[in-house]
Amino acid sequence: MRWLILCVVAAVGCRGEAKPKRKAFEDAAVPIDAPRVTTAEQRDALFASVPTAKAVRGLIERLAAKPHVAGTKANEDVAKEIMRTLGRMGWKLGTAQYGVYMPLPKRLAIHVRGDKPFELAVTEAAAAGESAPELLAWNAYSASGTVSAPVVYASYGRATDFAALKQAGVDVKGKVALLRYGPLYRGAQVASAERAGAAAVIFYVDPEDEPTRPRDTVQRGTALYYWQYPGDPLTPGVPASPDAPRKRPAQVDVLPKIPVLNVTADEAAKLLAVITGPQASPELAGGLAAPYHLGPGPVIEVAVELDTETRPIRNVIAIFDGKSPHAVVLGNHYDAWGYGAVDPHSGTAALIEIARGLRALQLAGWRPRRTIIIGFWDAEEMGMIGSTEWVEDQAAMLAPNAVAYFNIDSIKAGPLVVGASPALREHVRACAHDSVDPATGKPFEPAFEELGIGSDWTAFLHHAGIASLQWRTGKGTGTFDVWHSLRDDATYAGTKADPDFAFIPAFAKLVGGCAVRLADAEYLPLRYSETATWLADAITALDPDAGSESRPLHLRPTAKLDRTKLDLALAALREAATRAEAMPMKAGGDPAACNGALTVAERGFLAPDGLVGRPWYRHLATGPDPENGYGARLLPELAAAIAAKDAKAIARATDRLADAITRVAAALEPCR
Repeated sequence: MRWLILCVVAAVGCRGEAKPKRKAFEDAAVPIDAPRVTTAEQRDALFASVPTAKAVRGLIERLAAKPHVAGTKANEDVAKEIMRTLGRMGWKLGTAQYGVYMPLPKRLAIHVRGDKPFELAVTEAAAAGESAPELLAWNAYSASGTVSAPVVYASYGRATDFAALKQAGVDVKGKVALLRYGPLYRGAQVASAERAGAAAVIFYVDPEDEPTRPRDTVQRGTALYYWQYPGDPLTPGVPASPDAPRKRPAQVDVLPKIPVLNVTADEAAKLLAVITGPQASPELAGGLAAPYHLGPGPVIEVAVELDTETRPIRNVIAIFDGKSPHAVVLGNHYDAWGYGAVDPHSGTAALIEIARGLRALQLAGWRPRRTIIIGFWDAEEMGMIGSTEWVEDQAAMLAPNAVAYFNIDSIKAGPLVVGASPALREHVRACAHDSVDPATGKPFEPAFEELGIGSDWTAFLHHAGIASLQWRTGKGTGTFDVWHSLRDDATYAGTKADPDFAFIPAFAKLVGGCAVRLADAEYLPLRYSETATWLADAITALDPDAGSESRPLHLRPTAKLDRTKLDLALAALREAATRAEAMPMKAGGDPAACNGALTVAERGFLAPDGLVGRPWYRHLATGPDPENGYGARLLPELAAAIAAKDAKAIARATDRLADAITRVAAALEPCR
């Protein structure tokens, strides 16, 4: 392992002997007088007794004390606060540092020309009194430049939206496009605008899409084209170490080529009021009181100036050595677009509470069968940079050892939603059944969703082939309508997102308890029978022949999917998974060998040469949707080939997917 291990002498001796002589933190003390843990029931009870609302409040108030964008001193101070807190608990800590291409803004401006010229604000009301350029209404990785051109309104900026403008006689080429945030990733919107010929993009949040969001806020965010690859744009596939080979910005395909920035809904209404031309259809129009015309409107001058600096980032790593190097990894990012009380520090606080519970178990004499690694990632908001660089850096360690990755980002009071690799879903159900949802007083009931991209599980799942979980909450009593704005502060977090911080401790108990059970399981509870069912359903959903016999001849598919190899591979996977799942009841088996097989089985889905056209992404069963930018595209190579009606590509993708499924089945052979 290449990270630097720091010996926290005040709490742990250099050989790891516990020396509990003081409270770990004034509002987050580790219990030091708990009885020795000798059973799973004692383990779970002690862990669940640790997380508290008082500790969560104190953590969020400290971590979200000031805005801290990645690459700034304020963000470095947050990393130091995390290290101080964990160090006082007695954790063995390390850091992983990289130098990444991460421009920050120097100047933004929007001037509207015409008979009555005016200027649009490029900040938000909550930034009053703040002078730091990084608090402007900017987008990471925007191109720098000044554009003077008429403005058009293009709704969400999808291909269909630009087609509607063309049909209405509105030429987008060379224009400034006013776009509303919506159902797809902003980077995908910028790429779509580039393809349509737009010269610049101005974003805003329309009240039709987020009715309760304050209209004087902006939604900052990255515009990196990370469906091609995330992480440092100039060192794809390798960690951004000092000696790493680096590309020039002009050589990479993940950086926007046009200027991009944001305005508030209030400022957007001023711009909409002076755009003329054809009226927008109801499908394109939004919810502001202003008229919605497609344009062109008056000439506006958009100026975006970002620097071109390479900046240091730092991941904070805490390690709980188990009885084997096999590891469960948990993570959350700590950089923010403002104060970041909800995004990310509701998750940071939960992860620190998990760390506090684990430290209590350690002091009570418990040691898990497997190692537990906790990562606090830097520069997630810029494009999952910290976690991506670490995964690339630690590839040799992770490949044979990583059992699973758990990600926590933002938490608000609401029902449990888990983006989950299928093999882990039954484990989540079991954990949820044994944890109480404070909103209902009953066990959590997880709703599952597919894992696309957009946060720190991306590199673990899609590049390294590690079964992953993204823990979040859905629509419930908590609200979070100030995403990526300066209104996301500690007051908002404790009154709107999680009133009185009653939910986050329960969430920490659930997620941390689930990680503890996985790390300490005698038999790993990964269920590849569920993966086989999931794959079969995904193949059927893609199959162009499915139901075709009922269609007219001229509507039947011209490109056929031969399922023979896929069905044989799925049968082999089902058989191997059934054997693996029977191991706990079988006498004379080799649990160590089977656990080792289950640890690495997901890696069988990886294509060493990567997905066609996107080689950084390597998982053949799931990948990012390049059209949406956030969502998942199941069986990505096969899906693309079928969509293209390319018979040769379908055959190639079928072979590669069948081979991958067979590799997973073969990996499970030791489970006999």
